Amino acid sequence: MLTADIPVTTPLGIYTLSVTNPGPDNPTGSLANAFQVFTYTVPTPVDCSTPNPDVINCNDASGAPDDQWAGIFTPTGVITLDFGSPGITNGPGYDLVFYERSNPGQTPPGIALDYIKIEISPDGVTWLTLFSWDGIPGDVVDTNIDSYAAGGEAYNAAIPGYDLYPGIPGGPSTGIAMDVSRFGAGPFRYVRVTRPPGGQNEPAEVDAIVRLN
Repeated sequence: MLTADIPVTTPLGIYTLSVTNPGPDNPTGSLANAFQVFTYTVPTPVDCSTPNPDVINCNDASGAPDDQWAGIFTPTGVITLDFGSPGITNGPGYDLVFYERSNPGQTPPGIALDYIKIEISPDGVTWLTLFSWDGIPGDVVDTNIDSYAAGGEAYNAAIPGYDLYPGIPGGPSTGIAMDVSRFGAGPFRYVRVTRPPGGQNEPAEVDAIVRLN
């Protein structure tokens, strides 16, 4: 595994990673779109389903990714996040990231992806399904885990951290990054998280949702 640091003054954008072997032949290799420099924007207002036995620790869904998570126990549980103005827009690379709770017990460490549905809305009235992991093929395109749906959307699908989006420095790498472009330029002010039917008797876990664009 290779690690590297970049200057804090690096401009926002998507970069190609180039690696050179210091050996006698100096072979090189590069990977386009290898990483993205971005700023995190997290929502502050949080609205939970009422009555509220279906959702626990709701406010933990509104911070930065830190493995402090909210849980949605039933299909009637809802967490709605308000990103205010300008909201989420279609920009370079991915546009928002959903973070699940880390599962360090699996090998290699990563997440055990629960059934979860993420919708976006410009106005809180019209909702568009951006991501739905529910055992039914579809609604997982334009993400960093597209390939994991090829064999079906398994409940508690084990996804290793090296294929997930990084968190803040020192935070968990448990992110599913999403592109909103198929729904237009936006802006999309609201994000709604629910738990589709099915799966086991455990909550859908929401560590954080952050805006990239």
